[in-house]
Amino acid sequence: MAVASLEDIDVTTGPVTCSGTSTSGPVDGVELREGMTCSLPVTVLNDGRLEVHVGDMILPAMGTAGGAAVHVPTWDDRSPEGHQVDAVFTVDRRLEPGETWETTIDVEFRPDGCTALGTFWAELPQLEVSAWSRSAVVSGSGFPVEGTSESEC
Repeated sequence: MAVASLEDIDVTTGPVTCSGTSTSGPVDGVELREGMTCSLPVTVLNDGRLEVHVGDMILPAMGTAGGAAVHVPTWDDRSPEGHQVDAVFTVDRRLEPGETWETTIDVEFRPDGCTALGTFWAELPQLEVSAWSRSAVVSGSGFPVEGTSESEC
């Protein structure tokens, strides 16, 4: 029963809105440009029958030690935990059955990072969820980014 509840967590994202850049490529990826910022709305729905705990939010390769040309310097007025490749933030929120939680993730260009030319899909956020001593990681669909001459190594 707990596993079914974890499978019933729905994480949806988008549409992403940006300033200081445009979209291009085969899937309208956000072009990585110096000074760009993007906001990604996230909606989490507990579509199960049990209360679910949302522990950490993980944003792959977007932490202070990450090397990607984009990063998440803060979320909810807090810096990522530790000096890690992934940006990790404690959410510590309970979602009752049928409850929805909404947040926004702001992504910025990292001048000292590098992302190769071509399309990269940033699958985020990843949320650690648990119910009845079972845990799982569920992912949002994120958004595509396009490496540019400003982002490549």
